[in-house]
Amino acid sequence: MKKLLLIAAFAMAVSITASFGFGRLEVSSRPVYDQHRDQQWMQSQQNQQRQQQQRNQWQRTQWQRDEQQRNQRHERSQNYDFWLSLHARDYDNRR
Repeated sequence: MKKLLLIAAFAMAVSITASFGFGRLEVSSRPVYDQHRDQQWMQSQQNQQRQQQQRNQWQRTQWQRDEQQRNQRHERSQNYDFWLSLHARDYDNRR
């Protein structure tokens, strides 16, 4: 009886070890189409990130350009107002 129990336990240990071994082989040797699909997914993710960065860069430069134009217009109007205050008599029709 002890021999039978020992043989059964040994067979069980061997089968469990073998099933885990095959499981590891299946996980590590993935089919080629899975690897190709994963590569395509990674490339699409990288492309999306690159496009987002380009959009952000474009928006940043656009904002900076608009801000510079606003500042220039503001300076121009201030300069003109200042000039006009100094030369108000040049355009005074009451002389």
